[in-house]
Amino acid sequence: FEEAVAALLSAAGVEADYAALDESARIALLERELRSPRPLVPHGSVPEGAAREALETLSLVRTAMARDAQCVGSLIVSMTHAVSDMLEPLLIAREAGLFRVSPQGTSSMIDVVPLFETIDDLESADGLMRSLFASDAYRRQLDARGGFQEIMLGYSDSNKDGGYWMANWALHRAQHALGAVCREHGLDFRLFHG
Repeated sequence: FEEAVAALLSAAGVEADYAALDESARIALLERELRSPRPLVPHGSVPEGAAREALETLSLVRTAMARDAQCVGSLIVSMTHAVSDMLEPLLIAREAGLFRVSPQGTSSMIDVVPLFETIDDLESADGLMRSLFASDAYRRQLDARGGFQEIMLGYSDSNKDGGYWMANWALHRAQHALGAVCREHGLDFRLFHG
C-alpha cells in the first residue's frame, strides 16, 4: 500500500516524496488526508502501477459488497510494522469508496486487520496497536465498525524467524498483550491465526 499511497499523493500534488518521510510525518499526513472527504485524484485519472492495482482491487471489493455486504469482511495488511502501514490501506479504501468521511459521520464497509508475522512484530504488536488506537482517523474506522478490531497472528514467518519454540512463546505473549490493549481501549476483538 505504501507505493500506491505515494503515487496517489504525488499525483494529487499533496506530497512529492512520501517514501522519504519519517513515520511521524507519514502519520500526520495520512491523518490529515483521512479527515478530508475529497478524493486525492479525480475518478478515471489514477496513476499507473501500484496505485491503479490497489484502487481497482478495492473498487472490485466495493462492487461485490454492494451485491452482498457479507462477501468480504476484512482487509488484511501483511507485514504490519508501523501505524502508517494501517493508515495507508484506509486511505486507499477511502479512494475506492469503502471508507467515507462526511459531515454526517464516518462509514466503513470493511475491517482493516494487521498481520503480525515476525518475532519482532509479535513482540511490538501491543505497542503498535496502542499507538494505532490513539489515531483519530483509525478511531473513526473502529467506531464505524462497531468498536471491533480483528488481529491476525502469523505462524510461518515467526517459525522461520525464531524457530518453533520461540515463535510459540512470542505468539502466546502477543495474544495476552493484544487482548489487554484492546480491553484498555474498550474494543471487542478477535485474534485470527493463520
